[in-house]
Amino acid sequence: MRVCPQCARQYSEGEAFCPFDGVRLREGARAMATVPPVDPHLGRLLDGRYRVDRVLGRGGMGTVYAGVLEALQKPVALKLLRPVQDDDGQAVGRFEREARAASRLGSPHIVDIFDFGRTAEGLPFLVMELLDGEDLGNVLARERQLPLERALRIVLQCCEGLGAAHAAGIVHRDLKPENVFLVRRGAEPEYVKIVDFGLAKISETEVDGAPGRKLTKTGMIFGTPQYMSPEQCLGRPTDHRSDVYALGLILYELLAGRVPFDGDTFMSVIQQHLSDPPPALREINAAVQIPPAVEAVIYRALDKRAGERPQSMGDLAQELLSALRVAGLHAMADRLAVHGGAIEEPAAAMALTKKKAPSIAPAPMPAPAGESVRPAGESVRPPPASLAPGVLPRAVPRDVDAWAATAAGVPAIDPVAAQRTRSATPTDAIPREPRTGLSTPPPPASPGRAGWLLLGVALIALGGLLGYLALVLAG
Repeated sequence: MRVCPQCARQYSEGEAFCPFDGVRLREGARAMATVPPVDPHLGRLLDGRYRVDRVLGRGGMGTVYAGVLEALQKPVALKLLRPVQDDDGQAVGRFEREARAASRLGSPHIVDIFDFGRTAEGLPFLVMELLDGEDLGNVLARERQLPLERALRIVLQCCEGLGAAHAAGIVHRDLKPENVFLVRRGAEPEYVKIVDFGLAKISETEVDGAPGRKLTKTGMIFGTPQYMSPEQCLGRPTDHRSDVYALGLILYELLAGRVPFDGDTFMSVIQQHLSDPPPALREINAAVQIPPAVEAVIYRALDKRAGERPQSMGDLAQELLSALRVAGLHAMADRLAVHGGAIEEPAAAMALTKKKAPSIAPAPMPAPAGESVRPAGESVRPPPASLAPGVLPRAVPRDVDAWAATAAGVPAIDPVAAQRTRSATPTDAIPREPRTGLSTPPPPASPGRAGWLLLGVALIALGGLLGYLALVLAG
């Protein structure tokens, strides 16, 4: 067994580096000797102002404590960087960047960071609001999967917070259930607070210090493998659509009870992100009951190509709400619309690739008998008149034609096969319609075996005659 000397996570054979913080793993006994049995910071006064009371959680980059601002007796959360060796100051740079990233956003759905300091040993720490609740990872560990409306309520709030970050030119790059914190606020029992911007990409302040010096080197891979986009897996430059991909993975997990891509090693998970289509939700969990239109939006968010995903958090929110209305779940969409209305657009220079033109989908049809997925007591109204005849809102993805086909009694399109089809050539994707009303000449008849024999004899005779003439002329 190998253990990470920085975060104390344990791994079986096959891994050389910790996928969470990149530190080389050590054999169990050696590594555990480097992990202090008692936290030395408990009870200390940091920077002469903040008293450390208890541990709230530990992660790859640092430890979060509950503390108190002594002068005001105000409860706060303190995030203290772990001592890191031989990383050229990159961990400290990411830590300081988290302070800048989160403090400049001011979104109610992003944790508020209001101070930054260093311990007597020189370790940096952040001071942030103390959240009273639990992270989404704990909720999933306890409940495994969530109902559709509850899952969408959480995801749409994430869209609001991340939309504010993207509008400020900031990409989170480490979005996962453990970084989505749920607190009670007013009448909302699960109000979202997004935390841990330690791996954030800040487009305007990426370069610090001397010209050309970057905190994140090209080709370096950071993040949690189960929630990384394909471009992150390849170490390529990322934009806000990497967060769209990660949020699609979270929604998939909330509904199915597990992530679509998982494995025993870091590289096995990376390979699945790069080449494997996501399994159909019902393959993962047969009890999943969601409208196919909503499922299609999830697969669209998980497209391997950033240009084929929803192009912003606002687009993703509107596609999800539109899919609910297409499915006839208008009351649910109306209840959730408060979280998807005024989401800011990403900064103009954020996208690294061009946006793809929207596709046209056929008009939806009502779900067949026995296939209803609405919650108990939910009334279903037909699609509004603005959707008829034959035109869907631009926000609804083309994949919804699978649902329309199911409603018409045609076998539904397998999402896995549909994902493979998206990578086909444009010519292969164009359906070939039969011609009608035209007289098409029949193809020429084959000469047959006897015909070929006669043709061979004639050629031999012709060759003999030409040879005879050549001899006569030569004599």
